[in-house]
Amino acid sequence: MKRARAGLIRRAIATGIAGLLPFASIPAARAWGVASPLTENTAPDSPPRAAPDSPAPGASDSPAVGDTTAEPVPRASATQTGDPEEPGEIGFDEPLRPSPGGPRVRLQADRPQTWLQKRFSENEWRDICTGACLIHPPPNGTYRLGGRSLRPTAPFQLPRSSGSVVIEGKMGTNARYYTGVGLTIGGVVEALGGVVLVVAASSATGQHSQDLSNEDFYTFTGIFSLIRAAVLVGLGMSFISKGLSSAEVR
Repeated sequence: MKRARAGLIRRAIATGIAGLLPFASIPAARAWGVASPLTENTAPDSPPRAAPDSPAPGASDSPAVGDTTAEPVPRASATQTGDPEEPGEIGFDEPLRPSPGGPRVRLQADRPQTWLQKRFSENEWRDICTGACLIHPPPNGTYRLGGRSLRPTAPFQLPRSSGSVVIEGKMGTNARYYTGVGLTIGGVVEALGGVVLVVAASSATGQHSQDLSNEDFYTFTGIFSLIRAAVLVGLGMSFISKGLSSAEVR
């Protein structure tokens, strides 16, 4: 009888403690043999999971067929770092492509805004390549070098229908060219005036001033005009030569 009462008392105490402190009373309730209210309908503990880094039993180091986590195959870069046949060359903006049948043409110019242009009609030129580029144009076309504010070169054709072709351009500007044209025209006009004055001096009479006759005055003025004309023409020809563009194809 005493043991039954003692058991009932212990269960009542454990139940009261479990109701007041539900989380801290679970061990105590288990010690007194009373189930906690929070643990009556709980699911059993799930079995421990395997570590993500630990391999499955019997698995090998090599990736399985269809494994999407395998390391992808590296792709080629979209920018060519140089010509594999000539290391150390400047890089190209586009990768090399298989030749469609034309020669392998490399453009090298002293001005970066230089374009390789192809003629599509009598007065129509289209840009097809700029800078240090490498392309495969049609072998039977007519080409030239040009660009904005640059003097175009004379038209040319490719020397061969296959193999490698190098086009080197030395480009001049329209500003220099037309400045030279203006200076040259001015020099020619000045020279004509000087010739007229020298011819008129031979038939001039009278005095231009107290110490200078008209003949001497026209002669000195005409000679001075011819000297200025020579200077203007020389400067003009220099500007024109620097304003012209040329292309060497080899």
